[in-house]
Amino acid sequence: TGNFNGVVFITFKTQEGYEAALACNGEELEGRTLRVEKCKAAAAKRMITPVPVGPDGTTGPAKKTPGYNVAYVGNIAYDVTPEELQELFAEHGATTVRLHTDKDTGKPKGFAHVHFPDEASLDKAMEMDGYELHGCNIK
Repeated sequence: TGNFNGVVFITFKTQEGYEAALACNGEELEGRTLRVEKCKAAAAKRMITPVPVGPDGTTGPAKKTPGYNVAYVGNIAYDVTPEELQELFAEHGATTVRLHTDKDTGKPKGFAHVHFPDEASLDKAMEMDGYELHGCNIK
């Protein structure tokens, strides 16, 4: 509707900022009582075990699901077309490229799923991790 209903979701850069915001629960602001609480989804995310990161900042090779020969391709520049991705991965036998877009605006989200005929083709395509396309290093 475009009308502000008083609900805000905020992501904090530091734990200290997060805790300071929670401490504001019940305070008055411009005649209204603030209700500040943890987001249930955020609390659930913190229970996930973090992925170990190497000294160079990488997380290592992506995990594969046997029999599912689809690669997630992230960090795609917003001006890349599905045809460009198809051409890029054609040498590895890409059969389908799904460049994901926002359903309301139609604008690209910056990631895609690329399908391959077999695991060997998928493995070859995964070696393109870090390839520069339109100024972005795809992952």
